Amino acid sequence: MRITTTGLLGAALLAALRITATDVAAEVNGQWRTDLDTATRTDDSTVAVAKGDSDGPVVASVNGGADMQARGIISAGTGNPVVCGSVAAQTTCWDSLRFVPIAPIVSKFGLSLA
Repeated sequence: MRITTTGLLGAALLAALRITATDVAAEVNGQWRTDLDTATRTDDSTVAVAKGDSDGPVVASVNGGADMQARGIISAGTGNPVVCGSVAAQTTCWDSLRFVPIAPIVSKFGLSLA
């Protein structure tokens, strides 16, 4: 499944990403997590995430169209630093990101998905 994110300092970033690892254990902002997934860009002309995108949405289209569905929340950039391109402020960008999948979020807050 291809997933996308929105972010890059408020700009619309719809980078095509591929999930490359699930149930990753890593430290994010001083907190140890064991429920992260990792996604990596599929196109070298884009970035996966920029500094400041944490807590932004990770979404996916079921049929490749505009029917976006929530897949998780961005936790951190990871992998290799990459050139950000044209952005409003100088920042750091990465070719991969770690995110909390939607299932632990739904479970923690007692939510359901329609």
